[in-house]
Amino acid sequence: MSGKHRVAIIGCGRMGKLHIQGYKQEPRCEVVAVVDILREKAEEFVKTHALSARVFTDHAEMLRAIQPEMVSICLWTRLHLPVIRDCAAAGVPAIHCEKPMAPSWGDARQIARIARGSKSRLTFSHQRRFAPSFSRARDLLRTGEFGALERIEAFNPANILDWGTHIIDLIHMYNNETPVNWVMAQIDARKIGQWFDIKYEHACVASLKFDNGVRAIIHSGDDKEMNLGIRLNCAGGIIEARAEQQLRSLKFCEGKWDETEFANSQGDQAPVAIAGVVKNLVDTLESGQTPAERMLEAWHRRWGGDLAHLYAEESF
Repeated sequence: MSGKHRVAIIGCGRMGKLHIQGYKQEPRCEVVAVVDILREKAEEFVKTHALSARVFTDHAEMLRAIQPEMVSICLWTRLHLPVIRDCAAAGVPAIHCEKPMAPSWGDARQIARIARGSKSRLTFSHQRRFAPSFSRARDLLRTGEFGALERIEAFNPANILDWGTHIIDLIHMYNNETPVNWVMAQIDARKIGQWFDIKYEHACVASLKFDNGVRAIIHSGDDKEMNLGIRLNCAGGIIEARAEQQLRSLKFCEGKWDETEFANSQGDQAPVAIAGVVKNLVDTLESGQTPAERMLEAWHRRWGGDLAHLYAEESF
């Protein structure tokens, strides 16, 4: 299909099955290759999703043979760094990777250096910002009808590295990507869980202050009411959004909550959200914007223009 962006999906597990839903809804994309270390799994993936795609068991071989314009990396977290490195070295224009970014600060710094030193546009799949409840909350906030944003309350299940990256991304979205001035945080590690191959804490609490004066607090834990959600406290009201397509808002001048209804309110938000991610990814590729550089510019603002500490070799 000439004129379409050629996409490769690396990893045919649960997240690969989610990513393909986004690409199939994007008319500007064609999935031309899938990669999995188990060939039969990749072949089944191609068959299930009715793809005209080549199957590979090695991502490096795929990069040499296909030279894709876009890749989705849907692998366990510890595999992100080497695969991102290979994709960047191969000159892939758009690299989209599952979150979390890395299992350690050291790996994250290396990934940041790779992004900085290549022409690839590197993004991570924080699809929650495109889910109906969270995106509608953003739209309500931007109307100005609730007044200036003052404080953000956020909550999510245990595992701040995995689940929590969505919350942190949402906080930055609602606060217009304003840099953080300081953070105080603590975890409860009396009970340790494991998600894939990464250990995680039982609970977390964090307090943040942004350069524009907005404050945020994050709570995580295994309480039933701790599913992912956000409360935006504004000068003139409150906006509250949850992962289960729940959104309500209160204007102080009116004194009553307004519940927002969504089509297919009992359905999964994930397909809608991932379609939004893919659309944004293609828009970014075609417009020439570079999300990875914008991330690094935020670091630049936060640290007064000195990025040397970020790109220096690790001392650990």
